[in-house]
Amino acid sequence: MTGAVPVPAVDGRRQRSERTRQLIIEAYLALLRTKPRIPTSSEIAERAGYSVRSVFERFPDLLSLRIAATDYAVALGTGQAPLRDTDADRRTRIHSQVGTRAQVCEGWLPLWRALNANCGESAELKARIALIREAIRTRLGIMYGPELSTLDGRSRRSPTSRAGRACAMTID
Repeated sequence: MTGAVPVPAVDGRRQRSERTRQLIIEAYLALLRTKPRIPTSSEIAERAGYSVRSVFERFPDLLSLRIAATDYAVALGTGQAPLRDTDADRRTRIHSQVGTRAQVCEGWLPLWRALNANCGESAELKARIALIREAIRTRLGIMYGPELSTLDGRSRRSPTSRAGRACAMTID
């Protein structure tokens, strides 16, 4: 006996299904970038190159698709916006933060607007909006830590909350 561990077989159908799911998410996001309204299932299917049935085989409803697209966008956006220059002088940190925010807004503003306008009664989407806003506040707290460190705890939270709302791509 060689002690070799058997390699599990790759299920091609599952891989294709996951790829289809990913293409549907990407189609949804692409449509949001071109139109100010939420795309229909037919538009999403056409853009992805699949049938409406394929959309609903992967997502039970369009809300589930919006949640999956939001999660995907957050993961991508986080990867596209690493913290930089956190130990630099104030001018450099401001320049870095403004450049990063501009890049993020250019790429994700349509989704952010659609997310805020259409979260409705969805607790899941509202929770994601809250997480995004908190991540922005945390980032601002790190970027401007030297300035915020001169404030007491309550005062320290207030400026980052206001700045977080101002930088959150849209007004609350």
